[in-house]
Amino acid sequence: MTYVWLRRRGVYPGAAGLGGWLPIFLNNATLAVVSLAGLAVFLVLKKSSGVLVVSLRLAILILAGGARFLLWCLAYREKLMPMAMAITGLIAKLRHKVQDRPANEAAIEHLLEGWDGLLQGGWHGPVPGALLTTGFDMLTVAFLFLAAGHGVNMRSWSAATEFHNS
Repeated sequence: MTYVWLRRRGVYPGAAGLGGWLPIFLNNATLAVVSLAGLAVFLVLKKSSGVLVVSLRLAILILAGGARFLLWCLAYREKLMPMAMAITGLIAKLRHKVQDRPANEAAIEHLLEGWDGLLQGGWHGPVPGALLTTGFDMLTVAFLFLAAGHGVNMRSWSAATEFHNS
């Protein structure tokens, strides 16, 4: 919806694409980093199970693989278009549809234009916004616990996990 709204107001497709997916991506990335940090604290406190350790390693592997793929796409732009055309062609074939090559090529071009906008400093506003949003969400949850009579701190967290493990 954000993309359509921005395009109707005359915003360039690459910038409108950024406006549509960047805030969502940054909010989710911030939550993933905070969650991984929480899991790392569990590991340091030795309050983790084998399943948690495996899950943490899997999550880090998936995130690192995704980041590596994105960096590859930026470094090898000339290889991105044929790969994307092959993937969309396969999807179209599986769906028994005809591949819309011009639309797919335009979408890839808009994506690359959006990346160029990010590299030129387009991330300076959304990144602090995502960090602030997550920080205020965490503060809200802490105040909810405090209002319910359960303060949140490392000692109470450690005691709760010890109680749960006993």
